[in-house]
Amino acid sequence: MRLRPTLAYFLRYFPIFLLIGILSPLSAQFEDLEDFPLDENPIEERAEALRNLEGGVRAVRTGLSGLGIELLLPLTKNELLTPEEQNEASLNLLTALIQMDRPGVVIQLLRDSGDTDSPSIRLRWAMADFLLGNSVQTRNRLRTISPDQLTPQDLPWYYFMLGLLADRQNDLARANEYFGLANRSTQSPFLLDTFDSIRARLDILRGQVDEATVISLKNQYESAVALPMRLQLAREYALVLMGLGRTEEAITFLEEFANTTEADDSTIADEILLPLAVFRGLSTPEGKATLWEILRTGNDRDNLRIALNLLLRDIGEAKPSQASTMAAIIDSRQDHPIRDRLLFARAELLSRLGNQAEAMELVEELLKEYPGSQIRQAARLSSAFLAWQQDPPQYRTAAARLLEVIPQLPKDERPFYLQLVGDLYFQNGDYSSATFAYRQAWNLEPTEGTAFQYTLAMLETGLTRQVLDWRNENIVDNPVISAEVRWRIDWNLARTMIRDGLTDEALVEIRSVLSQEDLPLSTRHNFAWLEAYTLSLLGRDADALAEIDSLLATLSKPATAESAPIDGQAVDSILAQTLLLKGEILFKNGETERGTEVMNDLRSRFPNRRAAVLSYLFEARYFAGRDLTGQAQQRLVNLADRFPDSDYAPLALFEAAIIAESRGTPESVSESIRFLESIVNRFPNHQLAIHARLKEGEILRSVGDFSSARLLFQNTANRYSNHPLHYLADIGSAETILANPDASNEDLLDAAAALAKVGSVPEIPSAVLLESQLKRAEALRRAGELEQARDSLWQSVSPLLDQRDPDNASLAFWLSKSLLELSSWSDADGMPNEATRFLEIIDNQNLPGRNIARAKLRARELRASES
Repeated sequence: MRLRPTLAYFLRYFPIFLLIGILSPLSAQFEDLEDFPLDENPIEERAEALRNLEGGVRAVRTGLSGLGIELLLPLTKNELLTPEEQNEASLNLLTALIQMDRPGVVIQLLRDSGDTDSPSIRLRWAMADFLLGNSVQTRNRLRTISPDQLTPQDLPWYYFMLGLLADRQNDLARANEYFGLANRSTQSPFLLDTFDSIRARLDILRGQVDEATVISLKNQYESAVALPMRLQLAREYALVLMGLGRTEEAITFLEEFANTTEADDSTIADEILLPLAVFRGLSTPEGKATLWEILRTGNDRDNLRIALNLLLRDIGEAKPSQASTMAAIIDSRQDHPIRDRLLFARAELLSRLGNQAEAMELVEELLKEYPGSQIRQAARLSSAFLAWQQDPPQYRTAAARLLEVIPQLPKDERPFYLQLVGDLYFQNGDYSSATFAYRQAWNLEPTEGTAFQYTLAMLETGLTRQVLDWRNENIVDNPVISAEVRWRIDWNLARTMIRDGLTDEALVEIRSVLSQEDLPLSTRHNFAWLEAYTLSLLGRDADALAEIDSLLATLSKPATAESAPIDGQAVDSILAQTLLLKGEILFKNGETERGTEVMNDLRSRFPNRRAAVLSYLFEARYFAGRDLTGQAQQRLVNLADRFPDSDYAPLALFEAAIIAESRGTPESVSESIRFLESIVNRFPNHQLAIHARLKEGEILRSVGDFSSARLLFQNTANRYSNHPLHYLADIGSAETILANPDASNEDLLDAAAALAKVGSVPEIPSAVLLESQLKRAEALRRAGELEQARDSLWQSVSPLLDQRDPDNASLAFWLSKSLLELSSWSDADGMPNEATRFLEIIDNQNLPGRNIARAKLRARELRASES
């Protein structure tokens, strides 16, 4: 189903300020607000859409048609996907519906789409016609298709349909020829299972028989003695009853036969239960129970594959009971003929249920135990997909596993998976590897999406000049790349030049885009804003303000009948951001009154825009930088009160708390604590919440309220026990004890014990670790444990000396401070040689404080010579 091409996928990223973090602010007070604009993160949203697309396609291709429909249906018009990706979702959705025997829905969707031209669509229409019994229409549609027009995924279906038509005409030789071509043209064992299940179901359901045939078969069955003959005749008798429409009679006969025959459960499952499941209805509870029984007791591999395929296709929503039933079958029969397929199916179900870890274990078990399995390639793809599904996602692992599989995939599938590899590396922050993957995808199949992501990855890698050259060679005048995508690439290039300090060159690029006559209004407005921003960065504020006033005048003009339509929301967004920029420039030039007027105008006209939120934060930092703390705090409190749902509300309260604390009065300290507690109470899941608690503890400690501070740190450690920074609460509690001059030995030993636990925290920065262990030693020493204090600190220092990063200045500082303390303590404890050795280490390692250490060493030498 080819949908009408849409620019929404590209334009969604483009309006206003393309990507989060693209622009640096104008003033020092605004430096850390780099997520200047978009209200959403389109990269993450697109990644989720791609993950669902990949999951849906895999579900269809592995027989889980119902799950595939659930994932793919919302993607057929998802604007985060390219038209090609939407088309991929639509075609696989139609295939899933055909596999589930829902031809009426397929035809309705095809009629709604209005697309009848592509061979892929005509093929699916023919498949639906056949399932509805219209062989003539099926044949006519297939005649309009030649094999060389089809993708490798569709070609097996084409031959399979020709085989079904020949079979329906009783031309068994031609039917077998086409079925053979279908089997040889696919690399998917799951598609072969689908073909076999469709043929088996059609063979069971069809048949033109008369009453004489029924009577003859019944007589033969009743007179047969040998068990194999009775099984065959029982099956044929039930089939002819079904052919006459006597379904209930056929079901009753097979049920009675299964209950009375001397055949074992395995034989009954292999010979009788599949027709019984079809008669009962594959979607009914009775039919599904029969299919489960086949899997539980059957031994015929082909019959088992068909039963599993029919069972999985109707699973529209994974349920724990299904995964549990499959686990029971797997565990009870270690030699199950299709155990590899059962492991794979259970892994897929568990993945849909959110149990990614166990799903991964099952796939790894399959790959280990069945190296020659027909579904090994699918399992390897699943392994990559499951790594992506983990929490947190294992982007690098997923990408590496995909790279192992891609060379074995059909050539037409490789570009998609290479771009997916690039996306995974990009999500992981490995822009260099992402660049390599995107370049490979581009070389195989140049597309707009690949071009955009490739240039973006290169920019993130710092290859700004290379992007400029590559754009000129591959994007300009390339008919594959639309103007909209080219402008998006130009936008990213210009903002990266600004970030890299190439501001003059960025201005040239921006003006080159603005000189193009075919530039849409919304795009022109964006680049006009960027031009003004760049001029201000260059110190040309008068020119910037002139451009801003011109842009504001243009945006304020009423639309005319001749002018191209432009989205009102986009206009409002640009207006708001332009007013914010104007206010910043005015403040920057000391025009506080005019700047305040502009900011007030912005907040009055666009009270719910992010620009309005940022205006409060900008003003607060501007006033704080000029020691006007009262006005600064007022802006921050206003922000938090008026925009309680904003990401900036907790930040505003935190900064208000810092300002209040800086005043140093008892009232302002209490006010600071109230702001911090408000963060924890109103935004308990925000990343600033734990920092607010830690800051509150520091304030209480600084005013001498040691008991309250210690209790708060202990509560914080318990409350955030699973937080990666929970160890800071333990450190804070210990520091509070150390800050108390009246701390008891018991308290000091408690502090030492708490700091000892910090040493076992994984991935703690080495400088933080050493600082904590120095404080632990100080606590031990104050408690009278002199030798233990020296030994424990040296045990922390020694390994860091051998493996320290010479560029880690913070670690070098704490190494030097620790060694100086060890030297001082050794002197005090009557071990001068040890004290000298610690000073020599500082000198030899060229640590901070080297001059102090050398001075102490010279003083020792002088004392030694005098004595």
